[in-house]
Amino acid sequence: MDNPQKFLMHTETAVRHLFSGIDEYMRILRAAPPPVLAASYSSEADHKAALDDWFARKGPDIAKSIEAERAFIAQKYALATLCGSVLQIAFMAIRLYSQNTQLPPNLTWLSGITGSVLPFCIGRLIHGVPLGLIVYAGRNQYNHADADQLSPLNTSIFDRLCSDDAHPGQKDPAFDLGAKLTWNYPSNITKLVGWRSYDSYATDMEDLLIAQA
Repeated sequence: MDNPQKFLMHTETAVRHLFSGIDEYMRILRAAPPPVLAASYSSEADHKAALDDWFARKGPDIAKSIEAERAFIAQKYALATLCGSVLQIAFMAIRLYSQNTQLPPNLTWLSGITGSVLPFCIGRLIHGVPLGLIVYAGRNQYNHADADQLSPLNTSIFDRLCSDDAHPGQKDPAFDLGAKLTWNYPSNITKLVGWRSYDSYATDMEDLLIAQA
């Protein structure tokens, strides 16, 4: 395959199957959304009474939601495998067909990046990180989940993704490598970039490799 159009075309059915599987696991959660209590109370006694009543009325729904969460967690390895495979395919597409050779001038924290990483410095910014680099770090974490530590670049990308500008010093555990959520990161990464369907993935890949060519 000598161009990105052919690569995306010839991998389309495989990637569609991956997203179909991802959606199957996500439907486990969507089938039993947790009930929500939203109200204000003038006293602690009123709050307790309302909460007790809510639990009494919503008990079956709460139990169903908890069971759905357990079923979903039981499939976390399968879900991560599918999401990691999507990241792997996207990684190869960028590696093979990105023509970028320049470091974005507004991303000073990336100074020093050269060579094989430059093709990944493309795409819309998410938490200040180009989409291509998020794919790069997400794929590397997935492929080296057994490693004690990722390279400094991969670590710095995850640090950016888990930072919270509104709450300095706090980290989003979904992307905090220190939380040791090895099998959660691929799913969290694809959720962060909005890849929960083939169409959303394809739109981004076309923008990365075709529209900007």
